[in-house]
Amino acid sequence: MPSSQERIQRVNASIALPQRSAADPPDEVTDGVCSPANSTQAVSSPCNGTCVLSPDDETCFGCSRTKTEIAGWATASEEERIRILRRCRERRHAEQNSLTGVPDR
Repeated sequence: MPSSQERIQRVNASIALPQRSAADPPDEVTDGVCSPANSTQAVSSPCNGTCVLSPDDETCFGCSRTKTEIAGWATASEEERIRILRRCRERRHAEQNSLTGVPDR
């Protein structure tokens, strides 16, 4: 089993959020989670194939989604998918902070 630090590095590398250029208009709705609001691109699943749930909290080591979020992804609206991705990002930050001793904000 990989160490916590290795797991975090793998997760962060696999769930890279799309980069935006300076020419892109501000997009307050998605906060950079997906393409600008006027785009037709859908929010993609953060699954990276490392589908292993933590026995502690049933959060996936690969994508940081909970069991419930994974099960509901296919039927979730774009807005809900964005909220899920934000929660995943918050979980990864909290995990990183717990490993480095940095308190949560």
